[in-house]
Amino acid sequence: MGILVVTAFYLTTNIVLFAVRNYSLLAADTAPLAAASNGILSSNAVLALFGGLLVGVGALISVAGSDESGMIGTARLGYALAADGLFPKLFAKIHAKYKTPYVSIIIQSVTALAAALLAPLFGGLSLLISVSVFFLAIAYLATCASVFPLRKKNSKAGAVYGKRSVVIPVLGVLFSVYLIASAAYPKLR
Repeated sequence: MGILVVTAFYLTTNIVLFAVRNYSLLAADTAPLAAASNGILSSNAVLALFGGLLVGVGALISVAGSDESGMIGTARLGYALAADGLFPKLFAKIHAKYKTPYVSIIIQSVTALAAALLAPLFGGLSLLISVSVFFLAIAYLATCASVFPLRKKNSKAGAVYGKRSVVIPVLGVLFSVYLIASAAYPKLR
């Protein structure tokens, strides 16, 4: 249900964006939502200010939520890999009071901070985005591709879900390969 709500929200936002702003202008915008809201509400200064503030706060909440879920998920991924013996055991340490993989969270936070601080020296935000897309696509590729050996390992799963259940993992593998191949790799400065 949550995915449907988020999908509907983002599709609606994009439909409105393309309805009120020309594609060529959107392609050049560094902040398309702000530019579109400014274009719509520019006839009234107070309305434009309120609309710009509303869009800015909404974007900030969206980015913060996305970053938070990414941080929680990535830290748990390191923990799960370490718990299965596929990553250094250090990542599997659990905090006694909070029951969270605190070492994994700390290592990920320090790594993210270092990447953010060093990014301007090597290629800026575009490099961070490209690296992020590249590694997320690799993680998605591995997840989708894991379905095939897991189906062989567990013959009941193949019988229960049938041949139709391979469509989504196959599409996931293809889309992940497409993302990896089409990621923009900026030149290092």
